[in-house]
Amino acid sequence: MSKLVFSKLILSLFILFALSCKKEITNPSKTESNLEANTRSVAYVQPPNSFAIGVKGYPFTYTAYRKVPVTQQLDLIGKMGVKIYSIDLTLDASYKTNESLLSELNTISRIKNVKLLPLIPLKGLNYLADTVASYNTGKALGLSVALNYGSTFEFYQLGNLQENALIIAGKHGNSPTDYNYAKFKILASYLRGMNEGIKANDADAKTIVNATWLHFSYLQMLLTEQVDFDIIGYDWYSNMDDNARSNFGISDISQKLATVFSKPIWFTKLNIWQGTAYKTQDEQRVWLNGFIAKCKNNPLVGTVIINELLDQPEMAFTEKQYGIVSVDATYATTVNKTFATELIQKSEFYFGINGHPTTKAYMGTTAKQQFDMLRNMGMNYYRLDFMTGADGNISGVSTIMNPFFTQSSIGDVKILPCIYTRFLDFNMTTENAYNTGKSIAGGFAARYGQNFEFYELGNELDNKAIIYGKNGNLASEYDSAKMDIIAAYLKGMVAGVNENDPTAKTIINGGWIHFGYLQALQARNVNYDIIGWHWYSDMESVAANSVAKVTNIGESLNMMFKKPVWFTEINQKNGTTIKTEEEQKAWLNTFITKCRNTPNVKGALVYELFDEPEHGDPVERKYGLAKWRSIYSDWEYKTAAISFAANK
Repeated sequence: MSKLVFSKLILSLFILFALSCKKEITNPSKTESNLEANTRSVAYVQPPNSFAIGVKGYPFTYTAYRKVPVTQQLDLIGKMGVKIYSIDLTLDASYKTNESLLSELNTISRIKNVKLLPLIPLKGLNYLADTVASYNTGKALGLSVALNYGSTFEFYQLGNLQENALIIAGKHGNSPTDYNYAKFKILASYLRGMNEGIKANDADAKTIVNATWLHFSYLQMLLTEQVDFDIIGYDWYSNMDDNARSNFGISDISQKLATVFSKPIWFTKLNIWQGTAYKTQDEQRVWLNGFIAKCKNNPLVGTVIINELLDQPEMAFTEKQYGIVSVDATYATTVNKTFATELIQKSEFYFGINGHPTTKAYMGTTAKQQFDMLRNMGMNYYRLDFMTGADGNISGVSTIMNPFFTQSSIGDVKILPCIYTRFLDFNMTTENAYNTGKSIAGGFAARYGQNFEFYELGNELDNKAIIYGKNGNLASEYDSAKMDIIAAYLKGMVAGVNENDPTAKTIINGGWIHFGYLQALQARNVNYDIIGWHWYSDMESVAANSVAKVTNIGESLNMMFKKPVWFTEINQKNGTTIKTEEEQKAWLNTFITKCRNTPNVKGALVYELFDEPEHGDPVERKYGLAKWRSIYSDWEYKTAAISFAANK
């Protein structure tokens, strides 16, 4: 499929899902112009846009949400990595809401990088009015809401399950004849006006109309009546799942909707039926994960919204425990249920890639193009090497690196700097080693610290101190004099970063089963924050039979050192030099899944972005996730990269 055709197809299906390309917060990766594959026009498989998880809440209405502070609600949401907070607005006769509460929600949600999705009540809808009056009432509401709150919202849900009021008694709602047609005409006119009113004052807005159960006919009838909403919303619960499967042969409602409609689909409410009133938290977690997995595999589904954030102790028993966060009877204590805990674990995981912007393989593509590649693959970090002067300055390559800093400042993909240990000399004193390390890292952090949250200090220094022929899993297997110098140098680097960028975290790396290196640093009181580790497929395949008997390298590191772990280099050994792209993809996906399922492992960064055909070592030439069709000008994604993009 050509790039142009594929781009048009993707845009036609997903134009609204660029959740952050409107208003003051922008994400350049979500526009067609920023999805270029390479420096020239080359056919390739273009990754799809994002899939988002949201949660439903009722801060304008229900007691639990008025008792639990808004700051606490959004803090809970932010930690889960949830991107959308669906809220039911209340409107007075002039179509105004509680503006102080909305302002608080808006301010905090932006800090937490959460979008607000308002459910707009159909104020003034009257089934005794005629269609013209209904249209005008709906349009007045839409105009007012968009005028007053268009700077706050990007999406608007128009009412909630309105079809239920139209179904004729005893009917199922899956046929046009199941609805009171006179009432339907009134509702359709109202929604048409509401949609047009919103678009008149907020041209970029996207509107959602929802339904539930097997009420496909209702939405089809609206489209026939030219109610031009943008997104199919759907509410779905586990009891519907069971019923649809057993009685109607529908095993996947998302796929069924995709066969009926060509519009994007959001699930505006979903949960296990009655929450955890009768089911366990783990049963809730399993059902939600299973349903979400189906949705992720459906290219038309862009968002799923869990109903709801908080339990509501004041409600009837069957309604009080829908939350993914439990709330006690006094509303003073909140505790994450297992699904929320799992979301938090996943959201704290950083995914990234290594790159070498000053080498030939990278200099033919711009910083923006490289960052767009990471965005397309759903990555958070770009690990770059920095070779500095003695004072931490990178003046020699600043012209090259400044565009990378600019891209990092956008915020969706950050740079992880790996600061090389320049001027480290095993003949120097420990005092000189300390001062050299402090000058380099401290000067670097002072000059460039605004660009970074983490610093990786040095690279594979374990290999410089290991005694020849040793396994490296014991501290005694390292040259003590060399370790004294390395430890002093790293102490200086940590001190330099801490003094000049005090909120940043430091990473020190090693590889294979070189646990003794970290033990030696620990014995010399090198106090860093995060273990960085380098791990390749050949290590994974033999680790269990090594002297260290390692079955899960992340767990082993955590058990020994009690620190968070990032794998700052991973890949199939030798990339695709010997193995196929499919084999590279399979190993990376398996290992990254293992990392995500290991609680203390917080990051995994693939080595590296581009193949490097000019590399002096032939086995180093094909580690990239992108390969060259024409050297340094035309590239395309390898299979692993396409896999990452499809599952981001």
